[in-house]
Amino acid sequence: MIPGGGRGLVGARGAALALGTCAVLASAWALALGPGSARGAFPGANGKIAFVTNRDGNDEVYTMNPDGTGPANLSNDPAGDNGPAFSADGERVALGSTRIGFNEVFVVGADGSNPTNVTATGGDDYQPSFSADGGRIAYSRNQDGNFDLFVIGADGSNPTNLTSDPGLDGQPAFSPSGRIVFVSNRGANWDIYSILPNADELTRLTTNAAVDAGPTVSPDGARIAFASQRDGDYEIYVMNADGSGETRLTTNAASDVEPAFSPDGARIAFESNRDGDAEIFVMNADGSAVMQRTDNAVADGSPDWGVVPAAAPGPDPPGTRRLRPASRRHRRTRRPPILPLPPPSHPSRRAVRSPTTASCRRLPLVARFPRSLVGRTRVEAPPQRLRTIFAAA
Repeated sequence: MIPGGGRGLVGARGAALALGTCAVLASAWALALGPGSARGAFPGANGKIAFVTNRDGNDEVYTMNPDGTGPANLSNDPAGDNGPAFSADGERVALGSTRIGFNEVFVVGADGSNPTNVTATGGDDYQPSFSADGGRIAYSRNQDGNFDLFVIGADGSNPTNLTSDPGLDGQPAFSPSGRIVFVSNRGANWDIYSILPNADELTRLTTNAAVDAGPTVSPDGARIAFASQRDGDYEIYVMNADGSGETRLTTNAASDVEPAFSPDGARIAFESNRDGDAEIFVMNADGSAVMQRTDNAVADGSPDWGVVPAAAPGPDPPGTRRLRPASRRHRRTRRPPILPLPPPSHPSRRAVRSPTTASCRRLPLVARFPRSLVGRTRVEAPPQRLRTIFAAA
C-alpha cells in the first residue's frame, strides 16, 4: 500500500516500477512506508484473511476465507482504509484510515463493529501491528516528513516514541518474543532491523544493497518472511529470526510483496501482480503450491491472516437440562433435631401421652413397637391431635 492514495502494485508503487532509474527510490519509499502493513502472525487455527481492495471505488478493508470465498467489507467507510492487522485472539483488527482527514490508526471488531480511533494525533499514522498479548500496538508516524516508530496501548493510552533516527523507519511487526521487526534506510540501504520495545537493543538483520521490506514474523517467532528487490524484481524471501539462512521462495517475473504467515505457520499469503493487477495469492511456507485467492479487475493487497476467534457459547444441544438454583419458595428448610425417646422404665406396655392436649381422657392412637426400636423410634401425629407412643416390652 502506498501513501498518497495509491496502493498495492497499482498506484504509486506500480507507477514507480514503470518509471525506470528514479523509480527505485520511489518504489522503495512506497513499499516501506506506505499504508501497507507488516505484522507478526499469531499461533492458532487458520481463520480469515484481511486485505485491502478498491472494488467499491475507494480503499476498503475486506475479509475472506482462506480459499478466497466469502469476501465481506469490514471497514465500510467512504474514506480510505488500509494496512489491516489482526489481534492475537482474532477478535479485533487494527487498520489505518483517513476517515477523520489524516491517516490514523483505528481498532475495529473482527466484524467491523465499534471503530475506535486509537492514535488521534492529528497526523499521519500507518501500519499498525498488535503485540502478542493484545495490549499494545506498534505503528509508524510521520513527524514533519520523518517516519519513526511508536508503541501505544491498544486503548490509545501511553504513546511512546520508539525510534528517533534521521532515517525513515516503518512497517513494524511484533514478534511473539516481544521484539519489533521493522524496515529502515538508516544504513543508506532499505534493510530489516529488530528492536526491543524499550529501545535498548537494535539489531540489523539484512545487509543488502537492494530493497528489503515488508517483514512478517512466523507464529513461532523462528522465521521472518519479507520482500526483496535483490534479484531485479520484488520476490518473497524467508530467513531465520537472527537474519541467517536467507532463502528465496518466489521466482516470478512479476512483483511479489507483503507476505503474511498463516496462524499455523504452514502457508504464506502475499500480494502479486503476476496476472496484470494486484491480487492475493497463497503458497506453502516453502514456496510451493501457489494458489490465487482473488481475481478481479481492481487491486487487492496487504493481506493479513488471523486466527479463528474463540466461539461464543451457543445453545444447549437438544435434551440438555440446565441445573438451576432452587428458588426460596422451593428451598428445604432445616428442621430442628429430633431427640431419641428415653427407654421405658418398666418392661410392661406403657402409654406416653403427648402434652398437646391436657383434657383428653382417652388415648385414640396406639402403636406397638418391637423392643429393638425402643429409644430410637419416633412417631408423629398430625397437629392438634393427641400423639401416643407405646413401647413394647
